[in-house]
Amino acid sequence: MLQLYCVILFYYSLQPVRFARASQQVISAEGRDVILPINETGVTEIYWIFDKTHIATTKTHKGIEVKNKKFEGRLHCVDGISLKISNVTRKDQGTYTANVLDVHHQFRLKVYPVLLGNDINIRAHVTSNGTCSLALTCLANASNLNIFWSYPNTSGLYITNRTLHISNVYPNITCECTAKNPVSNVSKSVTPWQYCHKEGHTSPLQTDTFALEWIVLATIALIITLIIIIFLSYKKLKRKNIGTEKDTEVSTICDKVPIAEPSLRQKQAAVYTQLQHVVQLQRK
Repeated sequence: MLQLYCVILFYYSLQPVRFARASQQVISAEGRDVILPINETGVTEIYWIFDKTHIATTKTHKGIEVKNKKFEGRLHCVDGISLKISNVTRKDQGTYTANVLDVHHQFRLKVYPVLLGNDINIRAHVTSNGTCSLALTCLANASNLNIFWSYPNTSGLYITNRTLHISNVYPNITCECTAKNPVSNVSKSVTPWQYCHKEGHTSPLQTDTFALEWIVLATIALIITLIIIIFLSYKKLKRKNIGTEKDTEVSTICDKVPIAEPSLRQKQAAVYTQLQHVVQLQRK
């Protein structure tokens, strides 16, 4: 028995030592192509192992031999002996090992979905019945995402996990939720006041705005009234001045008209009247 053990130990001692290099992480978006590169010289063929299964062999100047039907039509030999996987899916994630001479090259493939606009949603909850206060929660349909909020630098805002808390909401602020993975990101903006408006709340800023609007309207109305009064007064005064000028003009015209001299008949009648008066005096 001891002799058999020594024979086995001697046999394995004669076998070449295989080294495993540090695994290389490869990240790809779902539906795209990915290349597992081999930068070795003097290599004629490489055996590719995935999930403990021989899936393909790449050969220099001879292309590729696909050994697994799961990858049929999606494996290609590029750059001599490197492996290209087209139209990757999340089922293709895992560790790929390339046996190159006495060295194992390992690639850890990670596949992420490309995020779309409908992959992110915002849920609002009114937390205060006085001044409008909100809790906005950012929800995503995909996993392994980084989610963060962008919001104005104002007081009364803080974040817990994926929820943005806003106290005393004002109408003019906008917040944005962003979901991100290593291959894509998507954002959605929201105006918090739209949820307060549905609940019938009135913010201090809106109250101040209404008051300011009324003050401006009242000021404009007062100015218009003063303009009308001044215009009517000026028009009345102008009419009065025009009447005075006409009366003065008529008097002037009358003064300028010459008085007509009495005619001869009028003179004779006057003399005759005076003579009759004298005769009557003498008879007395």
